[in-house]
Amino acid sequence: MQPLSVLALSPRNEQVSVQLDLVPDICPICRCHVQPIFRHATIQGDRHSGQVQSVFLCTFHDCGQLFLATYERRGSRHLDYDDGRFRYDGSAPWRPEKAKVPDEIEVLSPRYVQVYREAIAAESMGLTNLVGMGLRKSLEFLIKDYAISRQPAETDNIRKMPLAAV
Repeated sequence: MQPLSVLALSPRNEQVSVQLDLVPDICPICRCHVQPIFRHATIQGDRHSGQVQSVFLCTFHDCGQLFLATYERRGSRHLDYDDGRFRYDGSAPWRPEKAKVPDEIEVLSPRYVQVYREAIAAESMGLTNLVGMGLRKSLEFLIKDYAISRQPAETDNIRKMPLAAV
């Protein structure tokens, strides 16, 4: 990953030359490894301290979306090693990969698949307090849908039962 020198636009409409430590090599939207094309940058602060936001174009042929990369620099007095570059902090909009589920499960329990994928997405976003609840709820849908598929006459009873009783 090569550093990149860019002209960033300040809030006063001035161009400021800055060094970015790297160009992101994964598109946060399609999750593909790419060599994105730089389009534009803005700076809050100055070239010694602040934040730079850069717009990049994904070069993957099925994506071609714009995404934003954020860089920060806190000034040389706060860093043990300061080479004058703004450090990459992340990209947005970030979309998690869609969790893979066997086709048989998707047919059996679409509600399970939806809740399971949301729980996995929450985990990848660091929303750890939601993950356990989501996985438990998805498991409940899967087990109840399986029980209903085995005993369709008991559908109403199965839906009302607590998970442990199913």
